[in-house]
Amino acid sequence: MPHVPSTFSSFYLTNTPTTSFSLSFPPSLHPPHQEKRSFGIIFKKRMTDAPLDRDEVIKAIAEKVDEDVFKVDLKDPDFTIVVEVFKNTAGIGLVRNYKALKK
Repeated sequence: MPHVPSTFSSFYLTNTPTTSFSLSFPPSLHPPHQEKRSFGIIFKKRMTDAPLDRDEVIKAIAEKVDEDVFKVDLKDPDFTIVVEVFKNTAGIGLVRNYKALKK
């Protein structure tokens, strides 16, 4: 399998009620004519008063994932989109085999 960077984006939170963003995976993750790969989303928020609802964030990210290439698997996904919010900074990363690698 091709190398996948563990982090592909980071950004700062704003106080705007809606945030527009795009999400794209490297083409090597979805070669043509192959079985769909699975994904899951993990959201963690610490030491922040940011009005972020876990379910809304997960839903917004999931809507950006190409359903023709990826399917949802919460128990053992091929890839996990990890969203971490700490104080006024948020990071988003793409991790392969997250469940096997987490402590």
